[in-house]
Amino acid sequence: AAVRALVNQSTDSSGRVKEVQGMFDEVGGMIGGLLGSKKPWTKAIMDAGFPAVSEERLAPLFAYLEFCLKQVVADNELGGIMELLNGEFLMPAPGGDPIRNPDVLPTGRNMHALDPSAIPTQAAVEVSEDVV
Repeated sequence: AAVRALVNQSTDSSGRVKEVQGMFDEVGGMIGGLLGSKKPWTKAIMDAGFPAVSEERLAPLFAYLEFCLKQVVADNELGGIMELLNGEFLMPAPGGDPIRNPDVLPTGRNMHALDPSAIPTQAAVEVSEDVV
């Protein structure tokens, strides 16, 4: 419910994601904080039965979720294709699941499938030989 409130705050009337954290949203949040009003996601958590939720403790989590939402929205598929067709260099980026690896976002970059962290080190191979 809280993530839905974050996404709803960031969408316009047609359901498209607008700027996730605009300047006026931030100023409105500061004024609302001075007046004692809660952010939409804090209200959603309270409505779900957790009245003692701390907005300050949730701030880093929702800052990260806002960052992720910005990355999901910021695709550059057409821009990347145009750079390639013009013979320009397109920065490589990892491919895969954005939940397991948020670095795959935004899209529209030269994807590679090799994940160096998934390849066992020499030490890991030596230890596995002893185990197996």
